Amino acid sequence: MKLFLSWSGHETGNFAMAFKPWVRRCVNQITPWVSSDPSDLSKGQDDYSRILEAAQSADACISFITEQNINSPWLLFEAGLFYGKSPRGTLYTILCGNLSHESLKEKGHPLSNIYHAYMTEKDITDLLLSLNYDHNILDDESIIKDAVKETYRKLAEQYENVFDQNQNTQKNSDRQFIDAVASLGLDEDV
Repeated sequence: MKLFLSWSGHETGNFAMAFKPWVRRCVNQITPWVSSDPSDLSKGQDDYSRILEAAQSADACISFITEQNINSPWLLFEAGLFYGKSPRGTLYTILCGNLSHESLKEKGHPLSNIYHAYMTEKDITDLLLSLNYDHNILDDESIIKDAVKETYRKLAEQYENVFDQNQNTQKNSDRQFIDAVASLGLDEDV
């Protein structure tokens, strides 16, 4: 089964790279494809054509969505390629960072009617079980449950590293700005 991993932005691109080998380890019948992996999309290739080809040949897509990329035209384009592709589910989503299903609904987002997964062991297990059920990958779903139970902690650590790093970078950037303004020595009476 071919699985397209959709992302937009630095964080989700990094997490998609971590998710690719992890999902393959959990279900080795899944062949994930992600555009940020040089083995999937080499320098010098026509990236648009190659991404479109990979999406069209994929059986399903997992889209990594954050508050920062929810309106990314590219992310929405890729989601549109899979939305309603077959009677069984082909578009699955993982809400990352602080993004919630409720905030998508409030904004009237086009993907708000999808039953999203969060980055919890239960949701990720359920997502893989849904993939398995929808695409008839394995007869014994306990293999998936056991694999997730054994490996989820490592994936969760990688997730935290990616998303905590961004929060720390933002905090450092804010602190640098405040320090830079303070160093100007502006008089408060101005």
